[in-house]
Amino acid sequence: MKVSGWAISSTGGHGDLNLPAHLRGEYLSLCRMANSPDEMRWLARDIARNHVDCIKICASGGIMSEGDMPGVQKFTEAEMRAAIEVAEMEGLPSAAHAHGASSIAAAVRAGITSIEHGTMADDESIRLMAQKGTFLVPTIIASRSVLDNPHLPFPEYVLRKSRIAAARHKEVVAAALHEGVKFAFGTDAGSTGNEHGEQAREFGYLVEYGLTPMQALCSATINAAELLRMKEDIGSLEAGKFADLVAFDGDPLEDITVITRPDLVMKGGVIYKREGQPVYFPLL
Repeated sequence: MKVSGWAISSTGGHGDLNLPAHLRGEYLSLCRMANSPDEMRWLARDIARNHVDCIKICASGGIMSEGDMPGVQKFTEAEMRAAIEVAEMEGLPSAAHAHGASSIAAAVRAGITSIEHGTMADDESIRLMAQKGTFLVPTIIASRSVLDNPHLPFPEYVLRKSRIAAARHKEVVAAALHEGVKFAFGTDAGSTGNEHGEQAREFGYLVEYGLTPMQALCSATINAAELLRMKEDIGSLEAGKFADLVAFDGDPLEDITVITRPDLVMKGGVIYKREGQPVYFPLL
């Protein structure tokens, strides 16, 4: 596993859960709060000392957070740069939850490694990503899991903001492809309708939104390895790299949906699924 620990949010931002007064406390949240470059710098250092593998910031509002809007920028460029500089000094990649164009552009100018979501990117922010080599992790499955499951009991504000985020997402993905932006695979898994174990559905959405099957596969393999700074160990089948692989009864270049049905799963040279069935090991 590669973990980021707490993300960093502003007060009133995506990670501020707007809890009742008697429940206030950053340790109840997935995020910790900062509201100045100095606070960003201190928090990034404090998070890094817990041996995390990435520093994540919430550059814009979000979907599941009730008190904000996804298109609104929540950190200044200077605030983001302070955290990103700490990440670079620690040798860590940085990631920005960012929906709105201004938050994306500010994060990219500040030196962020990847943009998560990017649903409202405009031409300027997309060009900046291409110029800076910033990865886009579109997480299409996040909003589609809300909008494609009307039977699930999502609050009205989640439905409303999901529609906002999804409105231009396909256009954004196409524009990013055209500009040569690097894509990496991500899903936001763990939310309602987007459970762990269902992440492979994102491949189908990526192809639906314009990636070729090979581009979609590369986003989850060699590109993801580059983003995580692990190309020496994973991302391609080469001598000396980790023996982590999956195999399928079918060709994902012809039918990308076969990737949701792995026939064989190997981790570290040990087979954990064979012919589509789990391999059980005796308790020692």
